[in-house]
Amino acid sequence: MPLFVLLLLVACSSDSQNPLRIGSNQWIGYEPVYLARQLGYLSEKDVWLVEMRSASQVLDLLASGNLEGGMLTLDEALTAVQRGVPLEVVAVMDISKGADVLLARPNLELKDLKGRRIGVENTAVGAMLLEEALKAAGLKVADVKLVPLEVSEHEAAYLQGKVDAVVTFEPTRTRLLKQGARQIFDSSRIPNQIIDVLVVRSDLGNGERERQIRTLVSAYFKALDYMHLHMQKAVERIAPRLHLSTDEVLNSYKGIQLASLEMNRNFLMHDKLNKLAGRLLKLMLDSSLIDHRVEYRLANPQYLPDKK
Repeated sequence: MPLFVLLLLVACSSDSQNPLRIGSNQWIGYEPVYLARQLGYLSEKDVWLVEMRSASQVLDLLASGNLEGGMLTLDEALTAVQRGVPLEVVAVMDISKGADVLLARPNLELKDLKGRRIGVENTAVGAMLLEEALKAAGLKVADVKLVPLEVSEHEAAYLQGKVDAVVTFEPTRTRLLKQGARQIFDSSRIPNQIIDVLVVRSDLGNGERERQIRTLVSAYFKALDYMHLHMQKAVERIAPRLHLSTDEVLNSYKGIQLASLEMNRNFLMHDKLNKLAGRLLKLMLDSSLIDHRVEYRLANPQYLPDKK
């Protein structure tokens, strides 16, 4: 993490007059929030978006109280709760349907991974996708050599020959495919297991913080509407941030389903998210990704905009 970002985070106290600090790593499903900022739907007086190198950094800053919220996968949110961070999900952002992947050298198949070096971020979602990929190949984690990597290191590690395969996601997926990497497994083979959510700490209190959260969620859905009506203009704004072409951004979005307001009402108001969290928690416990059960009633629909 750049030192100036850390200093700014620490300097910004939790006083309710300060902006809501929301952290994320780079991921196409989070881009509508950054688009909302570009379009003027979000003011930095209300919400400060903090882009980190990895989800691990976001989790650390949530735990230390230097972020009020973040954009995470649901399993990462459960990991944070296990660490004692009081969180609630105020919006479902997307469901991965192919954008999370295992990429390998061009000559490698799934069955060839035994003894190979595989780069993976030290988070539940990376471990989960790798375990499922290895299971499909009839292998176990003990059969490969794990190389812990933050997502910001995935591309360089592959290109420099430090790993034979890497668990990664968009936009790194597209950039590595252009460099000749081969996709041998993706999240379309584990449906509804990788879901991204917008979380805030549940101990922020009422008043100004409540207004800021409502502003954030409203701006997110306004940006989704803009994307629906003006997709080409939207990707022209998104592409430079991801270092991709507009066509590559459009193709990247084929690997996820952005969650509409109606989907959010279904997830958050009808217990669907909590049930999914329960199933995911069991999977994480069975896979030793966490070591004890946690309270997973995370859904809070109160900040969703009214139906149009």
